[in-house]
Amino acid sequence: MEQVRASGNFEEYRRLSLLLIMLSFAINSYKAVGFLLSDLDEHPKRLPRFVVVVPSINRQLFDLWFTLVYMMDDFGPRSTLYEMGAYRELRKQIDEHRARD
Repeated sequence: MEQVRASGNFEEYRRLSLLLIMLSFAINSYKAVGFLLSDLDEHPKRLPRFVVVVPSINRQLFDLWFTLVYMMDDFGPRSTLYEMGAYRELRKQIDEHRARD
């Protein structure tokens, strides 16, 4: 990561940052599900009712993995499209929120 940043190639740094963020999110979600479903110990923060969030976490995890598989085919252009789509959706939500106020 430091080598890419030091090279001054902003586009490559942006792509690598996006990939690392997505992978970190996926790993964290996987570990959270593992913690919630574990029966190895009686951790005071693990409540049986928390298991109801596992399907939604798994859905997010699958969406993320499928997005990564799609993007890895041609990562540069597809990561740009992914970020621009996210920006458009955010802009749309902000405009709708302002219109309601």
